[in-house]
Amino acid sequence: MIRKQGNCDRSRARRLLFVALLVMIVLGAMAYRLYRNSATALAHIRELGRQDPIVARELLEAGNDRSRDAQLLRCQLLAAVGSWNQAEEVFDDISKPELCRQHELIELASLALTSGIYSLANIALDAAYRQGNADVELLRTMISVKHQLEANQDALALCDEMSRRTPGDPYPWLVSATIYQEAEKIDFAIRAYREALRRSPDKRDAQNARFQVADLAIYAGDLPTARQQLDLLLTEPPAAPSVLVLYAKLLHREGDLAAGVKILSGVLASNPDMVPALLERGTLYLELEKPAEAVRDFDQVVTLDPESYTGHYKLGLAYQKLNQPEVARRHLERSGQITDRMSKHSLQNQRTTQGRTSVP
Repeated sequence: MIRKQGNCDRSRARRLLFVALLVMIVLGAMAYRLYRNSATALAHIRELGRQDPIVARELLEAGNDRSRDAQLLRCQLLAAVGSWNQAEEVFDDISKPELCRQHELIELASLALTSGIYSLANIALDAAYRQGNADVELLRTMISVKHQLEANQDALALCDEMSRRTPGDPYPWLVSATIYQEAEKIDFAIRAYREALRRSPDKRDAQNARFQVADLAIYAGDLPTARQQLDLLLTEPPAAPSVLVLYAKLLHREGDLAAGVKILSGVLASNPDMVPALLERGTLYLELEKPAEAVRDFDQVVTLDPESYTGHYKLGLAYQKLNQPEVARRHLERSGQITDRMSKHSLQNQRTTQGRTSVP
């Protein structure tokens, strides 16, 4: 009797297990069908959104789908009609956006970049990057966005990653050089520009890199390096006015002031309102003890750019040499006022930048 009861219990257990498995299979099939239907519906709405984002959004809202993919599609549709604040709010509500389809995240970022909405592009690209299979084009776009947002440590880390993955590409080195130059890390900037030049950038990028190396080298007192780069730039006539002005600065540092004046006078003959050329020639006139000529150049500078603190300062020095202390004092005071205002503005910008958060 006991043996018979045990057989019945085992039989009942097997039946219950079979029923449970059957229920799980049915529920799984239903869940898959619902997911498939939801995914199909979202695909149709996404396609409609390319033609009519307003109608597509109405359909999406009617379905009340709050899945991760639906939320991302909602962002894209809001972005398509320029509702950027709403799009960012919706994106912020997505749980683990890195689980969204990467190409959809990149598409949202592209929409944002087209309209200059770098903040949304940044978080969408970060989510795409966290999936761990970022291609080189994604890295390139992220570097550009990070640099634009002044998230320079993030940009440098991405540049380093890209330079390892595409060792022959000058792009990450050019961006790194620019970031170091902006931070006044002269040696790092020159090295990065040189690395970019070793990788044969296009003609425009190569010329800019050589120009920047020469400019930085003059600033650092490395005149042989500056001359080497400028000699290469000057072998490709016609030389740009900016290159000739930089060459005049090199001649100034080398002590050939008269040659510098001659070059700058040629530049100003065809570019009479070129402020850098006027500033440099005026400086040369000061050192050549020609204050009247210097006043003429610096006066033109502050007429063209009333906020030029350098122009006002050097104009004050020139008037001192002409023994006109009152006029000199006015310009020196004006230079100080402009400098103070710029310092306060720079401090405010630093506070704003420090308040930004970067997404790892």
